[in-house]
Parts: sequence; C-alpha cells; structure tokens
Amino acid sequence: MATTPAASAPSGSAAAAPLTGEQADELATDLISGDEARVREAVAVSPEQPLEPGLAPSLASAVIEVDASTFQPQPDGSAVVAARVDGKRWTIRLVAVEGRWLISSTEAAQ
Repeated sequence: MATTPAASAPSGSAAAAPLTGEQADELATDLISGDEARVREAVAVSPEQPLEPGLAPSLASAVIEVDASTFQPQPDGSAVVAARVDGKRWTIRLVAVEGRWLISSTEAAQ
C-alpha cells in the first residue's frame, strides 16, 4: 500500500456516515481488483493524478482486510481505520467524498 497522502482529493467532500463492514469490504475488493479504474474508486485522487506505476497490479495479489469496527472519526472530518495487508497491520486515513469514505493515505502500524 502507498504510504504517501493523496496530492489532491476530488472536490465535493461531504460528511459521511460511519464506515460499514460492507463498505470496508468494497474498499478492499476495489484495491485488490488489479484494475486501475477500480483502485481509483477506493482512493481519493483527482482523475488527472497518476497512480504510482504498477500499483494496481501489485495490490492484486495482496490479502487486504479493512476492519470497520476500528473506524474512528477525527476532528478534521477525516477518519482512521485499521487494516491488515498480507497479515501486517496498517492504519488507513479516510476522507469523505460525496458521502463516501475513500482512502487518502496509509501507513504501517507501529
């Protein structure tokens, strides 16, 4: 998973309800699809912003589990959630875009 924040999120950010288990599963499914268009559906990047070369294919072989039960809204309107990627713990920062939670950045958990 990328460890750098998205350079620019799509406009139209709005508050979203807490992340559900179904939405967490959709994020993970989009990430491991191997398809750049579907990966873009999970990540808060503008359509013009390129993804890291090879990101979609490299995620296709990953086992990603996003744990919606760890969802924590933040004072700035973003949220954080825990995930496991190939068994390793990660923290995912989410932003609400048009009522949907999208990934804005990730970092390996300490």
